[in-house]
Amino acid sequence: MPTIIKEYAYLTNDLAFKQVFCKSKILVDFINSFQEYLNITPNLKFESILAQKYIAPNNKRNKAFYSDIVGTIASGNIIFLEMYSNNFTIRNYKKSLSYLCILYSEQIKKGDYKYENIHKVIGINLIKGNFYKNTELVNEYEFANKITYKTVLDGDIEMYIVKLDKVEEIGYTKEEKRFIKWLKLINSKNLQEMKEIAKGDEIMENSIRVLEEWNEERSEDAMERYYGEKMLEKEELGISKSKNDIAIKMLKDTVEIPIIAKYTGLSRKEIKALQNNLS
Repeated sequence: MPTIIKEYAYLTNDLAFKQVFCKSKILVDFINSFQEYLNITPNLKFESILAQKYIAPNNKRNKAFYSDIVGTIASGNIIFLEMYSNNFTIRNYKKSLSYLCILYSEQIKKGDYKYENIHKVIGINLIKGNFYKNTELVNEYEFANKITYKTVLDGDIEMYIVKLDKVEEIGYTKEEKRFIKWLKLINSKNLQEMKEIAKGDEIMENSIRVLEEWNEERSEDAMERYYGEKMLEKEELGISKSKNDIAIKMLKDTVEIPIIAKYTGLSRKEIKALQNNLS
């Protein structure tokens, strides 16, 4: 039986964002609009797209992680897209950077020394709130020579931080960049606002349709991956009471007991005891 969650999730919800932007046409249009905003000729085609995918490392020294959206384009370059529903902290920054580095280094398998064949990895983080000295709508990080300020190796690893709340300060104009329109759609607080922004735009209207369909009935599979990610995050933080915390959250979201047992390691008896405490 599919899991039904009471609270409506808009595009700033990371799980909803992944469900919508893993669609090839939507993702391509969004990334191309991003490139256009940066004055790069937009011409992307994705060879593969992974959303909410558990990525096991090839090297035991590296950690496993759940991707948000990872796309490989025709050139071999990799784009990592992440929505941060909560405040973006220095821990989140380092987390994203570590994932970019893993995606970069994991291109080389054991015994393969063709480092010249490693492709560029680009990370785009959508955030709300302030982080360090990020004052622009789009803030770029990459390796650079500290003396000449020139980028190294054509920016083999690039990270962008996009401040969603900054788009609220930008008024509508007829010449509005498509990327700004996408950000306004993502940052919308309700469906009516979203539909006004997307009116007459086939791809954006389709993104709303995907969001509505997903909100009507969220699948157990999506929720399993979601809670798998949350358990992984809790383990990283070393929180001892994480199993009970996750189990209680899952019970409130009406997730079935067998799935809760699978992802928390708690027995059905322990889960039922927590359930009784909630009633």
